[in-house]
Amino acid sequence: MARLFYTALANTSLHLVDSGLFAGMMSGVSILKAKIGKGYFSVGSSRYKVLVIPFANAILGSIYKKVMQITEANIPVIFFGSPPEFIAENGRNITVDSAQRIGMRPFTLQEYANAYAEL
Repeated sequence: MARLFYTALANTSLHLVDSGLFAGMMSGVSILKAKIGKGYFSVGSSRYKVLVIPFANAILGSIYKKVMQITEANIPVIFFGSPPEFIAENGRNITVDSAQRIGMRPFTLQEYANAYAEL
């Protein structure tokens, strides 16, 4: 999974650069500090029109809440891998809720890993 995670991040970065698109990496703390505007969110003086989150199988509850606020503001949120499956602090399963709220079919990290292994 570590190799898959690294490859996905590296390939995404390269594709964005090749397309002339600006992207920035940020921590969960930065996401929590994000201010939500009309069609964008900002962190500090930078504005973003899309949030890409890789492999968030377990996600802090506070970050999940903020990400859902970003989706509710009609700002695209793209997850690599499976949608968030568990709240990190307590293990609460959020697979169905997260998938429905971001508009994708619910599936687990294990299902994702099995499909990846078949390829």
